[in-house]
Amino acid sequence: MDLSKVVPAILAYLQPATLLSVFGGLLWWVVKKAFTRAAEELKGVKDQLSAIEAITKVQAENHLHTIEAESLKQTSLLETMIKEQATTNGYLKAVVEIGKK
Repeated sequence: MDLSKVVPAILAYLQPATLLSVFGGLLWWVVKKAFTRAAEELKGVKDQLSAIEAITKVQAENHLHTIEAESLKQTSLLETMIKEQATTNGYLKAVVEIGKK
């Protein structure tokens, strides 16, 4: 067996395989880098969404407390107006009764 003929034949078969392996590795590295970057960006977006959700929850609670406080003020104001209106109605009835006599 002549090694001068065997070695070039082996190299002829190894060169395409080596080139494919190198290019395949480079392609894999590019794809992996892209997916890693996309995963990091997705994580950042999820963190921002969680922060927005927390802020919205706090704002909603504050809004509900404000509505509750204002409704209590309005209720007490309306009760006061009802009492004053009842008193005014009583005076007016008394004036009408005095006018009839």
